[in-house]
Amino acid sequence: EDLNRNFPNQYNREEQKVREPETEAVMKWMKENNFVLSANHHGGSLVANYPFDDTVSGIANHVYSQCPDDAFFKHVSRLYADNHPSMHKGVACIADGTVQFPGGITNGNKWYPVTGGMQDYNYVFHGCFEITLELGCAKYPAGQFLPDFWSDNRVSLLEYMDAVHHSLSGFVKTAAGELVPDAEIHVKSNSKAVKSGQDGDYWDS
Repeated sequence: EDLNRNFPNQYNREEQKVREPETEAVMKWMKENNFVLSANHHGGSLVANYPFDDTVSGIANHVYSQCPDDAFFKHVSRLYADNHPSMHKGVACIADGTVQFPGGITNGNKWYPVTGGMQDYNYVFHGCFEITLELGCAKYPAGQFLPDFWSDNRVSLLEYMDAVHHSLSGFVKTAAGELVPDAEIHVKSNSKAVKSGQDGDYWDS
């Protein structure tokens, strides 16, 4: 089972599938921690990919699948690509065929659909803003190239992590000053609510 097709999806397709132990571990980890910004790393292309990775149909029709926080996802994806020495150039790998990635970023479903991916799961079910970073044309690069990957991505990673401070955040408290967990926070003009963590903390784009 491909672990990046093994998570629950927002359209309730293939819910009969068996969750792998690694998937269950990540789901438990997400439930126990109020993560707000994350990224997963892949190989095989060179692009920053953002939600949604899927649509209601699940058909590979290259349609832009916009999420409620589309502007923020494009912002942090560009932030990563612009600080990378070559990702921002938008040059596709040979395996990508005629696909183009203007500015080095792409909407997931616009590229190709992924049902049950970790990126959409973390965002939809836990309010964690996650993108998928394709770090190079080699799907399985040799270990000798790891220093080059670090050099190419170090600044991008630091700038991406710093983006957690660019948005709305705070604590939900009662009138008596007690912290309130699991409170829903709604931002005007954004259809997706976020929930406060166990310590009353929240973060939104």
